[in-house]
Amino acid sequence: MQLALPLHPMNSDIPYIDLHTHQVGNKDSQVWQVVNLMAGEQPPDGARFLSLGIHPWQLLHEKDTVFEYRFIRQLNLQGLVAIGEAGLDRAIGLPLYEQIPVFVMQARLAAALGLPLIIHAVRTIPELIELRKKIRDAGPWIIHGFNGQPEAARQLLQHGFYLSFGEALLQNNSKAAAAIREVPSDRLFLETDEAGILIPEIYSVAATLLDMHPDSLKSTIMANFRKLFQKVFFDHG
Repeated sequence: MQLALPLHPMNSDIPYIDLHTHQVGNKDSQVWQVVNLMAGEQPPDGARFLSLGIHPWQLLHEKDTVFEYRFIRQLNLQGLVAIGEAGLDRAIGLPLYEQIPVFVMQARLAAALGLPLIIHAVRTIPELIELRKKIRDAGPWIIHGFNGQPEAARQLLQHGFYLSFGEALLQNNSKAAAAIREVPSDRLFLETDEAGILIPEIYSVAATLLDMHPDSLKSTIMANFRKLFQKVFFDHG
């Protein structure tokens, strides 16, 4: 399936969007990073945009109420533009029935605040789809670091999810490299997560996989960012 993309004027001045990262690695005005904070963490110096969430891994160490308290107290952070990464992870030593209530709390709060939800998902796509069906007025849900099969991508897209791709695209035969071709232009994001690479490298590889000019890809993802992250443009003019 060939990605259907609108034509955009070439404009190298459009910033790169790094949808999800754990480090402030570039203060260049041409890179806009959404820096992730786990509940209780403090923003790093230089972070302009933040996401805040209770990661399922955190629940391995303390009771959920501890992190919920920290999470709620931090919701007034300056620069907060998304909730997450929240998520469900079948690969950790914590049953899903203990993870789901914490995820649902964050999903409902994101909807109430009008913020996108950034999601950590490990072998839990059916559960996430079912939860999205049940949560009234769910806003944008973005699966970060997607590296699933094309069929999994299609299932998520059919239920309104957005997909963000990262370092896995650099592996020629990765599932992500095949799946990205399934994603419509208005559901796509790119990220660095914890990888020791820069977001322009991710864009370059993605543009090659999608057979498009890098500047056109920048325009496309900026349009998606403007649509979902309206708080950024409302607060920053």
